[in-house]
Amino acid sequence: MDDVEHTVLPTPKGTTLVRAPDSAAQIGVTLDDPRNPHQAVVRGQRVTLTVETAEAAALAAALSDVSGGGNDGGKIEAPMPGRVVKVLVRVGDEIKEGAPAVIVEAMKMENELHAPLSGTVVKVEVAQGDVVEVGKTLCVIEAHDDSP
Repeated sequence: MDDVEHTVLPTPKGTTLVRAPDSAAQIGVTLDDPRNPHQAVVRGQRVTLTVETAEAAALAAALSDVSGGGNDGGKIEAPMPGRVVKVLVRVGDEIKEGAPAVIVEAMKMENELHAPLSGTVVKVEVAQGDVVEVGKTLCVIEAHDDSP
């Protein structure tokens, strides 16, 4: 709630109790449709909700990076645990900044990871079907030397 993770405690009477971190206070929330919570009544006022699990929030944060994945210079790293669906580059390929390089499936969603810079692919460390952990280097791109 407001970019702060809260504990959600469903009750049998249709009201959901929400508790902020480091607090014993709870707020009662009545959802319009518990299966698809987009509107609720909180403290007597109707509000619009965006509800996501902690895992979904972490995935969204990881994918908000411009490269679509964690990167260190010319490295494309797995931003979340998952399975490599497709490797779109090979060693020796020229790639432009922002171009897709690897597709990783996580939480039943395919995530396209992009080149953080323009250059030449010098290393590909995964293959289709590989299971990867957070931070695993997927491929390395060497920047073009633009000096005369």
